[in-house]
Amino acid sequence: MFRTEVAGQPKYGAGQKLNSPDKKGITDSNLRNDKDYFYFVFAVYEDSTGKEYISDGVCVSATPSSLPSPVKDLAYSVQDKRVTLQWTKPNKGDVRILRSSGSLNLPVGAILPTNDGALLGAIIPNSSPVSAAFDINFQGQITLTPLTVHNQNIVVGAQVNITSVEEVKNVRGRVLSGRLYLEWDWPVGCEFVQIRYSHDDFPNAGRISNPAIKDVTRNDYNFKSVYSELATNKDYYITVYTRTEVDGKTFFSNGINVLIVNSAIINVNYKVVVKKLFNKAVFIEIKCGENITIPEMIAICKNGGVPLHKNDGSLVVTIPGQLVAGVMRYDLPFDLVERGKYLRLFFSNDESNKKFRLQMPARDDLELT
Repeated sequence: MFRTEVAGQPKYGAGQKLNSPDKKGITDSNLRNDKDYFYFVFAVYEDSTGKEYISDGVCVSATPSSLPSPVKDLAYSVQDKRVTLQWTKPNKGDVRILRSSGSLNLPVGAILPTNDGALLGAIIPNSSPVSAAFDINFQGQITLTPLTVHNQNIVVGAQVNITSVEEVKNVRGRVLSGRLYLEWDWPVGCEFVQIRYSHDDFPNAGRISNPAIKDVTRNDYNFKSVYSELATNKDYYITVYTRTEVDGKTFFSNGINVLIVNSAIINVNYKVVVKKLFNKAVFIEIKCGENITIPEMIAICKNGGVPLHKNDGSLVVTIPGQLVAGVMRYDLPFDLVERGKYLRLFFSNDESNKKFRLQMPARDDLELT
């Protein structure tokens, strides 16, 4: 066997001679990466007198190469139950993303042959050389491993775990005959739901430190077709969380809120006040017969008539939820004052209309003039 750097018809003796110690193969070393080398291989025979006969020979090529760098920056984003993956293209090789139910337990940079049976999982089709996407169809956690494939070798990249804890849907509740009833639609693969509630605010709002907690299994729910308990004469601010277990760890969803009103509706009165003489000012005067925290409201302004709904005009200001002790004043910019312009309040969250009623004043008390 002879090695040369120029392709051509095999010629015995052309190039550097390489010897095979075991006559079965040869290992060539001290070569330059990414450079083409050509090998002239001949079969040599001897007759009974010891005379050598040489075959015509064959030419084979090989290109030694360094391994590609592992992908260490696999990133993902989630929108509408679809996961988009992105990464930086390595210096060589093609990247494939392996989706598996658990970690491969391989360090970053590990080298495997392309036929390695340890790579259990499914390859996610690429959208481009540096991106891929797939739909979330699981409840729990999966592992994504970037694999750089080059010259019959696989270089393992940095793994990423994605947890999917899908929310329940169509949560509905009511109080009937002294009992609180709650129903919802279960997501696929979910077996546990946790209910947290308070009589003052939603548990996932972060202002409730000790909500009541109830765990519900899918089997129990299916047996009763509803969750229920004895009701008190108070409102229920309920957050329903889905729950899943992965490798001994518990994951909760962000939670779905539902307000069940079991007390009297609270009336909130308001009007627009414009002062044009001394100490010019324009403000909203809000009155409530009880000392209570009123939810967040938005002020919608419209030319030529009173806004009929939230989208019937332009947003002027958002009034944060706050305690109203009788009367509250919220100042507005004076440049809003204009004849024929009207302002109306709405609750930011329509759920608030279950507990509060915004009493719309007379048309004249809504005009910014």
